[in-house]
Amino acid sequence: MTTKIKFAELIITILTISISQCMPSTSTTIHYKFNCNSNDANSTMTYDNRFDDLGFEERGNSPGYLVSSFNYLEKGRIKFMDTINYHEGRNDNSRDKLIFYNNTVVFNGKKGTSRLFAEGFFPNNVDVSSVRAIRFEEFSGNFSQGYGSPWTNFSSKQIHANAKIEIGQSSERFNAYNFTYNSTITNGVVNTRDAMKLIKGEGSKSSDWEQTALIRGNISLENDILVSDLFNICGTQNWLRCDQNYPLTFAPRSG
Repeated sequence: MTTKIKFAELIITILTISISQCMPSTSTTIHYKFNCNSNDANSTMTYDNRFDDLGFEERGNSPGYLVSSFNYLEKGRIKFMDTINYHEGRNDNSRDKLIFYNNTVVFNGKKGTSRLFAEGFFPNNVDVSSVRAIRFEEFSGNFSQGYGSPWTNFSSKQIHANAKIEIGQSSERFNAYNFTYNSTITNGVVNTRDAMKLIKGEGSKSSDWEQTALIRGNISLENDILVSDLFNICGTQNWLRCDQNYPLTFAPRSG
């Protein structure tokens, strides 16, 4: 009798373990939306948004993503939208972790600033980051003005900007970092920066590629970057490039 009870207990234990292993794993998801439309032409807005899924110093060799936005739009008509959709990944599975970010700014007023930043750190120790920043520059009336003067004011009084950021890898795609951006600015200043860094040793960084731009005036800008195959770790040295079966590719596109 005792043997039968122990045998039954063993079967129950095995079934419990099997059920636990087969139960669907859960993951955190975040859906965020901010939408603002002014009802007049004299509205002012300050907006700051930052999402960092984990501090880089705590991350080790797992991926981590960051997106942020800062906007200051003064005395004008505003149409603004900011959205974040984040999927943590099942059981901290780095290949499941995804973030989708969209930002739209339409502004016509006195002066404006709109800055976006994105960064992704990937399992093969590659760090990719981007900056798109629209800002104003103003000088005291004691300085001479005019386009021939180094003290010309640039107010960025009209801004129309759209950004779409996708960081992470779904089962259907190999893209890991995709930042598409376009903007039109009247009498403004824009600076951009894209960089891809290979991190070696104890946190030291070796820059593989970097671009920066600074533009003033009436501007139409398209600046995109797509990086793929960043989830393939090769050998015991995680910073080493993968073999020919898993090439690391990136395709900066700007205009």
